[in-house]
Formats: sequence, structure tokens, C-alpha cells
Amino acid sequence: MKPKFFNISVLVVLLTAISHDIAKPIPPEERKLLTIEELDKSREFDVTLQIKPSETNPAITYWDSAHVVFYNPQIVNNKIMLWLGGTGGIPKRVGTPFFQVALEHKYRVIQLSFISRPAGTAVCAAPTLYPTCYEDFRQARAYGNISLPTIPDQPHDAIIPRFVKLLQYLNTTDPQGGWGNYLDGDKPRWDKICIAGQSMGGGLGLYIAKKEKVD
Repeated sequence: MKPKFFNISVLVVLLTAISHDIAKPIPPEERKLLTIEELDKSREFDVTLQIKPSETNPAITYWDSAHVVFYNPQIVNNKIMLWLGGTGGIPKRVGTPFFQVALEHKYRVIQLSFISRPAGTAVCAAPTLYPTCYEDFRQARAYGNISLPTIPDQPHDAIIPRFVKLLQYLNTTDPQGGWGNYLDGDKPRWDKICIAGQSMGGGLGLYIAKKEKVD
């Protein structure tokens, strides 16, 4: 039996190979690294939003660098690609060619700002290593329903609580976006969301994909 997260890995790897019902992609040789501001200007029909986590939930006081959202409001009820960065990463530091490809293939892109230090390799090192250390670390950082003395994360700081608060905030403040389509009460509609990430973010994304029926 294949692992539950197999389809997610395939989706991330093959995102550029999707060929039906899509806008014409930019050839690889014409792509370049762009700042968020340059990306916004280069795609006039796309919306770029930068929203601090504390704007979505006043309880958040730590690691408050802005979430970054790219989407085309002319495409309704499409799917979200949730991007989780690596250790110490914040959305503005991430290069954008991959996000350009996702936008060309009609995905919305959300770069989520979440606490990304310390890394699991630092938390789960001798003498603090124990058999379920990495699982507990990912559970705390992704879901926030357990606490670890070795990381500063509070329950509201975890990835999924921050993601839900962002979707709720967008649903209220950006009505043209139809963000309520991605919520099922106070939970994400995982069937409309795929997850991609770099380094620690990739591991956390796969951990979530083992537990949720993501796209």
C-alpha cells in the first residue's frame, strides 16, 4: 500500500507538467528571480497580499513576518498551494519561479509565515533525543495541540492555526477572493489544498499530508 503522502510528492514534482486547461507557461529560459513587488507588477491580473499573522490573530506576538498571498481573482474556486519554508525562512526570502509556475497553472499561492527555528535536527539531538521526538516536534509545530519545552511555539503559533486564521481573515477582508470556499467551519478544506515546502517545511508538509486528505 502506498503512503498517504505519495500523491502530494507527485503533485509537487509534476506541477510543471500539468498541461490541460492552463495558461501558456513562461519558458524556463525566460524566468528569473523576482522580488514580491516585481512579481506583483509583472502580473497585472494577479493580486498580491502581505498580511502579518498578528493582524489575523492578536494573540500572535512572535515570528510576525507577513504571510504572502498571490492569486488571480478572475479564476474562482481554484486550489491553493500552501508553501512552507525552511529553517529560519520568511516568505520574502523565497525565490519565485516555482510560484510563477503555480500561478500559470491556476493555483493560488500562500506562503505561510510560521515559527521556523529551532529546526527538528536541533531539538531532537542528544541528549534530548527520544524515540518519538521528531513526531512530537512536527505535531507541535504543525498542529499546536501538544507542547515541547525545547521550542517557543504556542498553540496559536502552529502552522494550521495560523493558516485557518489567515483564511478567515481573508474571507472577511478580501470578499472578491471567495476564501470561504477553502474553509470547513474552523478547519481547512484539505481537498482544495496542496502542500509544498523546502527543507523543514517539506517535512512538515508531508507530516500534515499523512494526517489530512490533501489534494
